Amino acid sequence: MKVTFLGTGEAFDPELPNTSVVIESETATILVDCGYSVPQQYFKLIRDPNLIDAFYLTHIHADHSFGIPALLMWMWEEGRTKPLKLLTKQNRVDLLLGFADRGYPSASSRLTFPLEPVVLADAGPTDWDGTTVRTATTLHGAENLAVRLEFAEGTSVMVSGDGEITPASAALFDQCSLVIHESYRIDDHTPGHSSVKEVLETAAARNPDQVALVHTCRKEKHLLPPNSSSAIVPAPGTILDILP
Repeated sequence: MKVTFLGTGEAFDPELPNTSVVIESETATILVDCGYSVPQQYFKLIRDPNLIDAFYLTHIHADHSFGIPALLMWMWEEGRTKPLKLLTKQNRVDLLLGFADRGYPSASSRLTFPLEPVVLADAGPTDWDGTTVRTATTLHGAENLAVRLEFAEGTSVMVSGDGEITPASAALFDQCSLVIHESYRIDDHTPGHSSVKEVLETAAARNPDQVALVHTCRKEKHLLPPNSSSAIVPAPGTILDILP
């Protein structure tokens, strides 16, 4: 499994693009989150309009979703024909199918590739094309569904999106190959968000192989701990190769 960090920043960071990752396994390549500053990172770092098979949005705040119209239109201009899957709950299907038109009116009628929803189960895992998808709600200002993707080769990655850790989202840490988690503050608790302290305490209890700390407040990111064997602070463009 290869994980490319397109961005690692919070909504209003003046230097870091919004948090977004591309996860490549042996069977599927999935983009998780695509905020308004992510498409240019995709054009620069990925370049291939056909690489991703699917995308998943943890929630619909602008810094996690508003880049989708530009990304879809770039794929169209670059000649994509391969279907693009939308991994989503039923209540978000119509919203995601209409994203292109919200940014570029009538864009959906020009797309040269179909957008195909993969509706995730309301409870329990969903098996899709060799990938098991699990979700869990965190506490945030918008409905946020953290996601864990488990691949046939024996690797797994969790992406938290935003929000306070809940018992359900903490369970997604369990023996996970890589946890990518919002860490908005260093020590202080902020309603609707997680701190570095809370993420690392949860990881200590749940034993993931590695944690990546992302989406830290622009005023506190200089206080992030140095990289260690268990927790890292990735930069945009960081690539991790995860072995089974």
